[in-house]
Amino acid sequence: MAGDLASAAGDYRLANRFFDSVLTRQPNLVGVRFNRAATARFLGELESAEMDYDAVIAVDPADSEAWLNRSHLRRQTSVRNHIAQIETALGGDHPAWQHRMRLLYALAKEWEDLGHVAQAFAALDAATKLRRRHLDYDIDDDLAALAAIRSTFTSSTLASMGEGFSGAAPIFVLGLPRSGTTLVERILEAHPDVVSGGEMSAFARALEHCAKASGFRGGGKHALIPFSKTLDPVMLGEFYHALASAGRDPSLHIIDKLPLNYLYIGLIAKALPRARIVHVHKPPLAVGWGMFKTLFVQGYPFSYDQVELGRYIAAFHRLMDHWSRELPGKIHHVFYDDLVRDPTTGIRELVASCGLDWNEDCLSPHKGATANTSHSAAQIREPIHTRGLSGWRDFAPYLAPMRKAMLAEGLVTE
Repeated sequence: MAGDLASAAGDYRLANRFFDSVLTRQPNLVGVRFNRAATARFLGELESAEMDYDAVIAVDPADSEAWLNRSHLRRQTSVRNHIAQIETALGGDHPAWQHRMRLLYALAKEWEDLGHVAQAFAALDAATKLRRRHLDYDIDDDLAALAAIRSTFTSSTLASMGEGFSGAAPIFVLGLPRSGTTLVERILEAHPDVVSGGEMSAFARALEHCAKASGFRGGGKHALIPFSKTLDPVMLGEFYHALASAGRDPSLHIIDKLPLNYLYIGLIAKALPRARIVHVHKPPLAVGWGMFKTLFVQGYPFSYDQVELGRYIAAFHRLMDHWSRELPGKIHHVFYDDLVRDPTTGIRELVASCGLDWNEDCLSPHKGATANTSHSAAQIREPIHTRGLSGWRDFAPYLAPMRKAMLAEGLVTE
């Protein structure tokens, strides 16, 4: 339908007008109402989104995505929450494990909002175990790939690759999920010379295209890593720019906020020599907790087991340390805790690191917040705050497996 097409194109206001028109005539079409709730959430119209999710659940209580999305729209309170409803739904006989899993994530979030740590973690622990049990995933394969990237892209290898496409100056905002990348994106997007492309997969797609065009015949990531150092950086940069800039003002700096671009920093630096790379850092246990309590739509399969998560975060830090050594001065590191404690200083340094002139609008990114489809869609409507700095500490006693894994990797100390 027209609303779905507009939503897929990123025009959420137009999508909602189509949805409004349909629902005026047929108010009980729960699929359309669910889609309108989603677009309202992206636009920050959170009360409208909650009313639509309420209506979806009333007609179709088995729509567990609606339950989960509704729980994340706002901070639940002791007088306004859905805990009793969720617990009743969990007592039902719905056969799908995904249904129970989403309800458990919703329950964990609402108990956490109310400050009931034990109940929140019990629900979350059950949810993550359920999710992990249904994943076919081997973390050692991922860790081997990260190690291969480090051994392949050394300073000497990078120096031998030559310079790439100089006709673009995108800004890559990257780091682990839940580390503050959306906040940094919003700060930069408030600048009049910048536009955000969101979480684009453009670089990975450009890499895949150029590899095939250069004779790569498959074999997975472990074959692609060594092959990718033979690619023409000009071709890679040009193809990336064509994908990333399509439909956008070419005079603006484009933000590419896909967290996983940390895998490609060496190739990004060579293919796009004018690119700015911003790494957002949050303390290991804090970001680990943020990831562990998030149900990702796709990707990050290591985040549903505390030990695996601790091991992956340690490997991620080794990779980022590697990039910093091999590409000195290329990466601007933003420490989330410092940024929210002293926004003025941190934002001025961030803006300067991206080669931008100072603009006061960057100090108030929430005022001009545009549509956002990330897990932070609701939070970005608030002014910069420090509430998230220590929330994980309430759960520290329950994070012993993650901490132990990080200790074994030398990432944290006693």
